[in-house]
Parts: sequence; structure tokens; C-alpha cells
Amino acid sequence: MTPDSFVYNPYAPSYDADPTPVYRTLREHHPVYRWERGRAFILSRYQDVVALMKDPRFSRSVKAFRYYQPIPDLPEYADFRSASEHSILMAVPADHLRLRRLINPAFSPKAVEWMREHTRQITREALDLLPDDEVVDLSSFTDFIPLGSSAVASHPGREGGRVPRLRPGAHRATDPLLPPAATN
Repeated sequence: MTPDSFVYNPYAPSYDADPTPVYRTLREHHPVYRWERGRAFILSRYQDVVALMKDPRFSRSVKAFRYYQPIPDLPEYADFRSASEHSILMAVPADHLRLRRLINPAFSPKAVEWMREHTRQITREALDLLPDDEVVDLSSFTDFIPLGSSAVASHPGREGGRVPRLRPGAHRATDPLLPPAATN
């Protein structure tokens, strides 16, 4: 593939396997790329993204997108719609800023390193529960591998009294991502 023949396709199997070459091509040859299929522009350089995010003429809201189409009001889309509508990414700017200030400490380098080690520990403990020599359907183990909720709810610096109130919220946030049987 030459830079002139490049077509951004995030649906290609090679993109799922390793998107790094695509990102490199975007940065090096197409820092502002018109993605026809997505009816959007893709900015691939950090300084361009920062400038765009700071420019009040642009919006982060997907609803401000010219071709925005709401998520269908059908039962099979209910969980996805709820997760999308209540996402920090969909919040109005004042709420988005307030929420970011609340969660930023959880993503400091020290906190991320702690979560990495804590996640490894949870994973090792869960893997110890598995049989040694047979194929296992891991979807049935979602209750024993609560990575999202356990890592967040037991984050360092949270006094013990706050953890139980955080856990149900963490489960509500991650439940739409689990198979239906795992959330019952």
C-alpha cells in the first residue's frame, strides 16, 4: 500500500489484528484525513487533536454531527442506548468537565500502575480456579473475573466506606458489555 492508495478501513481484519501501521500512515501521510464512509475527518497528530478540542467552534457531541442518527428505540438496543446516553462523552461541556475532574485521579500514572498490578492479581486468582487440562468457556466466569468493577471499586485512596457504594455503580457501567446470561 502506498500513501496515495491509502483508504482508511477500521472494519478490515488486518486493522483488528494490528492498527499500528494504519495509524502510522495517517500520521505521516494523512494527518487530516477525509473518511468518506464515516462522513468525517480524522485527525491523527496529537497537536492537531488538542487544537481541535480547544476550539469552541467544534463540538464533542455526536448529536451535533451533521449526519447524526439516534440509536433505534428498539428493545435489542436498550442497553447500548442507555450506556451511550449516560456516557461522559455525551455529557454537556459543564458536566463533562465536572466528571473529568472527578475521575482524573483514577488515571494518574501511579493509579494506573496500581490497577495494572491489581488486575494481574485478580486474573491470577481467577485462573487458579480453572481446570488445568480442559477447554473452558470463560463467559461463565464473569462473576469471578470482575476486573472493571473490582479494579475501580478498590482503587487506592478510597476509604472502605465508599467502596460498597461504588461497586454497584461499577457493575451497572460494565453490565451492558457482558453477555445477557452474565448479568442475571
